[in-house]
Amino acid sequence: MKRIISAVFHLLVIAALMNALSLLIRNLRTLRRLEDEPPPSAEFNSWQISVLIPARNEESDLPRCLLSLQQQTYPSFAVTVLDDGSTDRTAEIARAFSDADDRFSVIIGEPLPEGWAGKPWACQQLAEQADGDLLLFVDADTWFTPDVLSRTAGVMSRKQPGLFSVMPKQVAESFGERLVLPGLYMLFLCGSRLWNLEDPKHQEMAAANGQFICMPREVYEAIGGHRSVRGQVVEDIALAKTVKSAGYTLVARTAIDSVYCRMYESSREVFDGFSKNAYASMDERPATAISAIAVMIATHIVPPVLLGRSLLSRNRSAQSIGLPAIEIGLGVTLRWLVSRRTGFLQRDAALAHLNAVAFVVITVRSMWWRYAGGGYRWKGRQYTTAGSHDSSDR
Repeated sequence: MKRIISAVFHLLVIAALMNALSLLIRNLRTLRRLEDEPPPSAEFNSWQISVLIPARNEESDLPRCLLSLQQQTYPSFAVTVLDDGSTDRTAEIARAFSDADDRFSVIIGEPLPEGWAGKPWACQQLAEQADGDLLLFVDADTWFTPDVLSRTAGVMSRKQPGLFSVMPKQVAESFGERLVLPGLYMLFLCGSRLWNLEDPKHQEMAAANGQFICMPREVYEAIGGHRSVRGQVVEDIALAKTVKSAGYTLVARTAIDSVYCRMYESSREVFDGFSKNAYASMDERPATAISAIAVMIATHIVPPVLLGRSLLSRNRSAQSIGLPAIEIGLGVTLRWLVSRRTGFLQRDAALAHLNAVAFVVITVRSMWWRYAGGGYRWKGRQYTTAGSHDSSDR
């Protein structure tokens, strides 16, 4: 009986991993590269792009971002930086660029109102100051090759989406970054049906990356701007859902050779940042989180444990060694394929199962913050739920 239960378990795990592999392969075939997009025709080359950058204590990253924007080849754009209560030299750096280049400007953010999360509030203020035909929200820790604005305008003119987003190359240097960051794309690419992203009929498939979101001004205003997601900690996905539910289309591209981001600069920042987002990205649904943890344990943590136990056992068999080995191989293959397409070190695919342990720890920690730890925490602010905040800095 025990062997039957074991065989059924392994067959279910292999089936789940094969399904993830099937989704991944189809998603990789569906995704197009921003680098392959031509610039816009002359008719649309006059669109004004407002590049909007919310910045809170970004003195180490902001210069690189602004320098890359200065080098853009697109003829008509302006850059606005909002200093969101920084305690470092963020505002000073932004002013230096605005003094030297009239395409750049800086505004000082207003205090965070009750019911708003920090980033939606900053983005809303930026949008209200912008006068571009296209509103491009980018994070201060991103940077770009000179053709990014031109190719973005090309996508917007040809596809005419309600929201366009890209998957940048996530620069990972510390061990924590290399361990966890590929899992961000792995979960997305192995668990979504991206071929439905552009189809308005498939409301369930809505996603965006808040590091780079471009919207036509009229669409942004029609959905209520960031007011429509004012309290959301994971505002990018919420914004995509709002746009799609309003009847507009979503478009995504990979951009690993033209858009770069260093989200976190230490292992501690990685775990804190993902702890802020993990449970909120699951709509704070305990059943969803528990199911995700269970699947991750079954598919990526149990197989190495069983294989290790079998190798140390005197009663090992072909089944007790072979089936966990197949499961481990599939898990590493998934991670390798994702890394190969998204620009991570391919040799780090060997960390796939340790990544699963990190996922479980981060998700449990995120749930703890939500229910017992006083709320999600990030950059001196604390949010009691995904849709509300304690506005005092901490």
